[in-house]
Amino acid sequence: IDVNGGATSIANNGTVDFANASGMLVVTNFGNGNTTLYLCGGGNTTAVSSAGSQVGTLAYVAGINGYRWTNTYGSTTTFGFFFVRTRANA
Repeated sequence: IDVNGGATSIANNGTVDFANASGMLVVTNFGNGNTTLYLCGGGNTTAVSSAGSQVGTLAYVAGINGYRWTNTYGSTTTFGFFFVRTRANA
């Protein structure tokens, strides 16, 4: 389990990589409390559910054999991340 228990400030269009991984990602926007649950595996991503508006976007990136989350909020914002790694490949 990869946990970022603290607040991480990410610029608009800034990214966070989850390399060599498949699993489940939960992202919370600390500014407004919106939270999104993503599933990722086999080079695919699905935003399963959001409490409030979807928080960012998640996409497969072959070069890291994993997934990249992007801040699409429109400004620098503080986020929390919880990633459950279920496989050491994408």
